[in-house]
Amino acid sequence: MVTDCFSETFSQQTTNKCRKPDPEHVAEVIPVYSEYTQRIYKNKFCAECNGEFNVILWTPIIVFNTRFSLMDLASTPAKLYTPVLENQKQLNLYFIPPPIVMNYRTGCHDRGPGDK
Repeated sequence: MVTDCFSETFSQQTTNKCRKPDPEHVAEVIPVYSEYTQRIYKNKFCAECNGEFNVILWTPIIVFNTRFSLMDLASTPAKLYTPVLENQKQLNLYFIPPPIVMNYRTGCHDRGPGDK
């Protein structure tokens, strides 16, 4: 998994979101896959700062640790997001790789600056 930027040509904001994504924003922590290079990136920002723009998002899955009804917590679907964030200790967030990733047999390792 590529976890850092290896190019200095991208904005500091993109580099920062690659290195330290905000966990409050699920879109910043979803891993992505490049079918072209067959690499997995920590998030879309790590892909961008490594020159990858045509990537496939992994599917986020929320699993609740306790039983409760979101409809009891919110009167409208638009208000459901707040109870989910308030109950973060009661849930786990998982990511399912796209089917194309499952076709490749690869090892999992972190890449840092200087790795090729």
